Parts: sequence; C-alpha cells; structure tokens
Amino acid sequence: EEAAKKKAEEEAAKKKAEEEAAKKKAEEEAAKKKAEEEAAKKKAEEEAAKKAEEEAAKKAEEAKQEAS
Repeated sequence: EEAAKKKAEEEAAKKKAEEEAAKKKAEEEAAKKKAEEEAAKKKAEEEAAKKAEEEAAKKAEEAKQEAS
C-alpha cells in the first residue's frame, strides 16, 4: 500500500516536473521568437530610413543640378 502510494506520488511529481519543463521551454521559444521579430522589425525600419535618406540626397543632388 505504502509503496504503491509512494510510486503514485513519484509519478505525479515526475509528470509535474515534465509539464513545468515543457511550459518553460514554450515560454523560452515564445521569447526567442519575439526577440527575432523585434530584430527583424528594427532592421526593416533602419533599411527604410536609409532608403529615405538616399532618396532625399538624390533629390537634393537633382535640385542642385537643375539650379546650376
């Protein structure tokens, strides 16, 4: 009786530990994905800003050419 009870408790504890580990892993995966999305978004914004700067410089150069 005691042995069976102890075994059942160990099984329950093991299952709980596995669930905790799975939950932690899922949270880590979600955090990693979010970080990757943030990095991709930042890179896209930087590229857009760079492109806008290049366009502005090009337009300024064209205006300078027309003025002279």
